[in-house]
Amino acid sequence: MNITYPPKMPSYLLIIGALIYILSPIDLIPDIPPIGWLDDLFVILFVLIRLKEKGDNIMNTISLILYCLLVLILALIFLTIVAITKLF
Repeated sequence: MNITYPPKMPSYLLIIGALIYILSPIDLIPDIPPIGWLDDLFVILFVLIRLKEKGDNIMNTISLILYCLLVLILALIFLTIVAITKLF
């Protein structure tokens, strides 16, 4: 019995798909700060883990960009929480 596995997804398709999901207004969790950004964080982390597993040299630059995006979203979540706590 010969089992064939589906081909692995190319790195650029993984990155393009993640960017489309992050920039799309349609999400699993609506983009209501700060909770709505959690699904975007998970998508970024998933892509970073997959890129690290692949070990492509060109992907190091893209990984750096995704890390910056991750830090930006975390900063936005933090600033939103601080702003909300100052209101009450």
